[in-house]
Amino acid sequence: MEKVKIGGIKLSEKLVQLNLIDQDSFTASLLPLLRILKRNKINMPFISMVFSAGSFLFTCCISSKDINYVKELVEATDTLGRQVRFIHDVGLVSVFPHRSSFKILGLSLCALANAGIPLLGMSSSVSSLTFVIKYDMLNMAAAGLVHYLDLPEGYVP
Repeated sequence: MEKVKIGGIKLSEKLVQLNLIDQDSFTASLLPLLRILKRNKINMPFISMVFSAGSFLFTCCISSKDINYVKELVEATDTLGRQVRFIHDVGLVSVFPHRSSFKILGLSLCALANAGIPLLGMSSSVSSLTFVIKYDMLNMAAAGLVHYLDLPEGYVP
């Protein structure tokens, strides 16, 4: 099989994933969480949201160094402490397409599945496909991706 050219692969530092599921009110839970993160200047290198059947799932990742502070702030609120779930030791694998093509998405998903890497989240933008996985699987993910995707000469993830 011929590999598809891409612009590169980036691996993140160790992160923590925050999941907020709410079936009642978007404004009663998500907005207070976002205010906490904004007010305390907590960076979110990954963010995703899904609406389905009257409820929503909001997911973001923050630096591991911020987790204790964020947990304190979240647990100090009336409802957020019961609604936010934390997944520790996650990382991001970002694939930068050379040209936009759905083939790159399919090949990336096949590569990760064939490497036995479960996805904890995914998002896409004009410039990248980003996958959330367990941090200790980042190098395995990069190795799996290069079987399907052609990196620029001399490029190392």
